[in-house]
Amino acid sequence: MKKLLFFLTIIGILSIPKSFAQLVAGDIAFIGMNADGPEGYSFITLTDIPGNEIIFFSDRGIVSNNSYLLGDEGTYKFTAPSSGIPCGTIVSFDENTVDVYTISGVNGALMTKLTGPANFGTADQVYAYQTSGNTISVTPADATFIAGIQGEYDVLTVDPITKWSQAGSVTNTSRSIIPPGLTNGVNCISVTPSGPEKDNLRYKGTLTGTSTYLRAEINNHLNWETTDNGSYNITPSGYNTPAVTCVAPCSQPDVATVTFSPATICEGGTATLNIAGNLNDATEWSVYTGACGGTLIGTTTGTSINVTPTSPSTTYFVRGEGGCTTASSCGSVTITTTTADNANFNYGSTTFCTSDSDPTPTITGLAGGNFSSTAGLSINTNTGQIDLSASTPNTYIVTYTTAGTCSNSSNVSVTINPLDNATFAYSNISYCANDTDPTPTITGLPGGAFTSSGGLSINASTGQVDLSASTPGFYIITYITTGACNNSSNVPFIVDAVDDASFSYSAASYCANDLDPTANITGASGGTFSSTAGLSINTSTGQIDLSASIPNTYTITYATSGTCSNSSNVSVTINALDNASFNYAAASYTNNDTDPTPTITGIPGGTFSSTAGLSLNTSTGEIDLSASTLGTYTITYQTTGACPNSASVSVTIQTSVVTWTGTLNNDWNDTQNWNPAIVPPANADIIIPSSLNNYPTASNAVTFNSLTINSGASFIPQSTVTGSVTFKRNIPTTNWYLASTPIANETLQNIIANNTFATGTGVNIGIGSYSNDGATPWFYANTASTGNFIPGLGVSIKLDTPNDLSSTGNLNTSNVMFPVSASGSRNKFNLIGNPYTAYVNSDNFASVNTDKLTEKTVWLWNGTEYKSYNSIDPIEIAPGQGFFVEASTDGAIAFSTANRSHQGTDTFMRQTPKTSFELFIENNDTKKSTKVFYVAGKTTDFDNGYDSKMFNGVSSDFEVFTQLVSNNKGKNLAIQTLPDANYDSMEIPVGIKAAAGKEITFSLNASNFNDDLKIFLEDRLTNTFTPLNEANSTYKVTLSKNLDGIGRFYIHTTNSTLSIDGTVTLENTSIYKLDNTTLRIAGLPQGNANIKLYSMLGKQVVKTTFTSNGTKDIALPLLAKGVYLVKLETEKGKLNKKIILE
Repeated sequence: MKKLLFFLTIIGILSIPKSFAQLVAGDIAFIGMNADGPEGYSFITLTDIPGNEIIFFSDRGIVSNNSYLLGDEGTYKFTAPSSGIPCGTIVSFDENTVDVYTISGVNGALMTKLTGPANFGTADQVYAYQTSGNTISVTPADATFIAGIQGEYDVLTVDPITKWSQAGSVTNTSRSIIPPGLTNGVNCISVTPSGPEKDNLRYKGTLTGTSTYLRAEINNHLNWETTDNGSYNITPSGYNTPAVTCVAPCSQPDVATVTFSPATICEGGTATLNIAGNLNDATEWSVYTGACGGTLIGTTTGTSINVTPTSPSTTYFVRGEGGCTTASSCGSVTITTTTADNANFNYGSTTFCTSDSDPTPTITGLAGGNFSSTAGLSINTNTGQIDLSASTPNTYIVTYTTAGTCSNSSNVSVTINPLDNATFAYSNISYCANDTDPTPTITGLPGGAFTSSGGLSINASTGQVDLSASTPGFYIITYITTGACNNSSNVPFIVDAVDDASFSYSAASYCANDLDPTANITGASGGTFSSTAGLSINTSTGQIDLSASIPNTYTITYATSGTCSNSSNVSVTINALDNASFNYAAASYTNNDTDPTPTITGIPGGTFSSTAGLSLNTSTGEIDLSASTLGTYTITYQTTGACPNSASVSVTIQTSVVTWTGTLNNDWNDTQNWNPAIVPPANADIIIPSSLNNYPTASNAVTFNSLTINSGASFIPQSTVTGSVTFKRNIPTTNWYLASTPIANETLQNIIANNTFATGTGVNIGIGSYSNDGATPWFYANTASTGNFIPGLGVSIKLDTPNDLSSTGNLNTSNVMFPVSASGSRNKFNLIGNPYTAYVNSDNFASVNTDKLTEKTVWLWNGTEYKSYNSIDPIEIAPGQGFFVEASTDGAIAFSTANRSHQGTDTFMRQTPKTSFELFIENNDTKKSTKVFYVAGKTTDFDNGYDSKMFNGVSSDFEVFTQLVSNNKGKNLAIQTLPDANYDSMEIPVGIKAAAGKEITFSLNASNFNDDLKIFLEDRLTNTFTPLNEANSTYKVTLSKNLDGIGRFYIHTTNSTLSIDGTVTLENTSIYKLDNTTLRIAGLPQGNANIKLYSMLGKQVVKTTFTSNGTKDIALPLLAKGVYLVKLETEKGKLNKKIILE
């Protein structure tokens, strides 16, 4: 509106097209310039250009704010059409004819040449401006610059701030400083600010957005493209169509009217500048000193600001700035300051004593003011007089403040010194004449002088008293300072005489066993005795405890306890008793050792004696061992010196360690079986070593001190045994072993303390107990575990390093009963162990306990797998060996002393060789086996004691086993015994437990077979027969699926060569119930099959069809108890069988 009114006014009054000040910096922006032909440039309007508006365009170099470069450069006058130019219009000028520009983008506009040719140099500049009279600019100061563009670059002349040419470097027409009032990157642009310079320049960025946004984008050199290879199309057609949102025109601030308050401003005071006028579009008032736009001292958006004028006067310039506005004229005001009052004053002196007369100051400046000071000074605020005695000694600043128009103040330093500190003291009030001469401590001012009353010998400079030269008595000692404020002080002083400390003993020397002497005090009594170290003396009486004192010469001191104690010394010697020390080479001897003679380390020439029973030489102390009675003796040696003495030692006469040799037989009582050749006495320490032919059997009761049974040795006591027994079993690796102890009273804590077990998870150690109940079979002890080892208990143990497992206590010498459980939730296996120091036969053990066991089998761990032993393949269970049995009922099993034996070279159990084979499967380093025996009188059904199932107390994922040839109930056998006849008729089902993908190798060891009898392995999946009893014969197969049972592999024993003839019978097909809900069919031929189940009334209750590969489990519905008929039909035949469901 303001522009419109001004425009109409000019039209109406002057009748000319246009007046100045319609446009401001940034209202247009250059978007292209070509120095290569055709030369030209283009701009875009960022505001509405009024009709007939005049803008000058020039490429003249600007040298400074006040001058252009002299030279023939072109300046053109552009007149907008009468209709104006809308915001967002692209206008271009192309010099298609020399010095004549063709205007594109707007109709009706004029471009008039004013000066020079239109000729751009290499990488030139162009700028746009207006003047107040719409005439060509004479100096840059009379122009308002609107926009500018430069393509020139010279690393030596570029201004690092403006990015145009530096001042002083504009020496040719292609250079120019930045047009005054413009800012590079805001409303003008240096397109190549970091080089290299280019002739042709074009803006390549967006032309869509607000005028403010586009102004910033266009004046950002990163949004331009440049080239020296021909000009750009910079006409409107060379750009995208603009879409500019123009912002409102900018309103300049008023010229400020400035006043100040208060009316009088003292030197150093603060004045408030009051600003009248409107900021309009400016954002703040800026305050300068020196000139308008000079030194900026502050800004405000309000109408006032505080300033501190300097003397004698300061002129302040104020103008509105910021926003879209340009710098304009300033309003100003001058503030003249008023001189401050004269506040000079002084005291007659700068230092005073607290005892001086109170001083009053002389005021040489303006009177009538007030006095003040730092804390601690007592001062009259009106007169300035100081009360010295009431003030704290210190240095103070006294301030005098005038009360005039421009109040002022001045300071004076005043020091108040206290009287000298004459304080001194001795460490005590009184001293004895024999004390160390005392010197006082001066806590006040040093350098003074000491005096005293007569009779005291004192050093006047230091105050030290010579006590021994002074007469005992009472004195007053005075100290006088010599400082600026001198002073004095007194202390009392007493000198006392010393006590008489005379004493003596009846003799100068004593023996350690004399009567204790007491001192005779002839001086002052009531004192205390002391001596050099080693003497035992009564400090009150001086009595010496001779026997408690170390023989030596001592100085005894008696110290009185009077006011001035004294002391005296006496020398006393205490002579030691004779040294009666002696010793024998050992503390104990056996009666067959060499007679020992003692070594006398004390005084020789004494005599020896002893308690009764020892044969002793009284002069030399030699002991006749063979003539002495076994036992422990005290031998005493007595000296014959001036202070005779005696000493004693203890000597034991005993038999030596007795070791079993078994040279003759097993008889404990035969001396030829021992080294030395004696029957061990009751106090003997006995060792039974390993690797002997014969081991002892004691038919009668035996007693000893200790018995050690080394690993591999055995001992059979047939009566009572009295004495401590240590049993050792060698554990050669750090693997797990099953173990037990033959010690009757052994505890878990003793086992842990006497052996080093491996450590496991958490606090667990390598002792595991087995349970057949619950989810976990093994429970592990820790270092804090306690409890008793019940005879017959088996455990699993793992040592930290290979060593002997040691157990110490009393032996089991009678029958042992150990509880077993058949009611576990997981299985019926029990871990037990040999409770004797002799071997136990597994078959005899199983036979005695057959009513408590599911079968006459024991299972032992061999480090790799659990091995089964039964009647056909028994084992002598070693002392300390743990093993598994399977209980048929809850109860107790018996270990009989009658089942003990030794197993030396002459007594090892030999058996008649049996016909048997052992079948092995192997995968990598894992090897498992199952055994089959052939014995006369045995059956193809289950023979207790001869058929043994696999141990399943601990799970395994790799196993081999067989099942019964007839009446198969699905029991997996580790050992199977068959009749030794009709070999051709027996087909043995072989079971495998292994994962898919594993390569299994079958091999076989045969024993005592007829040479004509062959052992074949049948694989019904591959339809192959492999003779395994031939030399180095094996069968390898990689499983295509998981196996866990029988049906694929079978063993055949025959005199004929087997082949696949397609004829398969169902003789070896077994049908049995796993439980009341599952029916298992094993030994099926390959192919389709169906099964039907009938009740005894002929009702069909189950019918199912399936494809077989050896074994099939059939799920049964809920059926009533009774007998049922199973009918099986396969591609190879039919089979009927009765089963009973309970």
